[in-house]
Amino acid sequence: MEPFSITSDNPLSMSASKTRVCPASMSWGLDNVFRTLLQSPKRIFGGYINPGDIVLDIGCGPGFFTRAMARMVGENGRVIAVDLQEEMLEKLRARAEKEGLLRRIRTVKASKESLNLAGQDPAVFALAFYVVHEVPDKARLFGNCGMRLCRVEDCLWSSPSRM
Repeated sequence: MEPFSITSDNPLSMSASKTRVCPASMSWGLDNVFRTLLQSPKRIFGGYINPGDIVLDIGCGPGFFTRAMARMVGENGRVIAVDLQEEMLEKLRARAEKEGLLRRIRTVKASKESLNLAGQDPAVFALAFYVVHEVPDKARLFGNCGMRLCRVEDCLWSSPSRM
């Protein structure tokens, strides 16, 4: 399976393949109290994650869902948080540190070609929330995640209606 490709050369404009990556400068919209009210992590995927699990957050951004997942997996679990932008991963690490969750989270910087998950432990659940529309080759993304790297038992993805 070939690696997927993400376009991020100009995150504020659509590329020829109709994909774009949310810039880190807009991350405030991804992690706030209003989002908690609209998209409750517990309601969305709480039934899929148990203490001690290893789970995957693809396109984690500043960590809105990652930190909730870290609470759910507890001290003996781990969240593998993957993002294309180092600035998003830095924001996630800073917030997770403040909340005492950083030990439960392993951050991974994806490249335009790969999730860079080689060597990571298999996950029992993967989340790709409002990120799949940013990837030109969705089949390769899911193949990269599910077949080659994670042996995922459950995968939840959600994207805007127009992909």
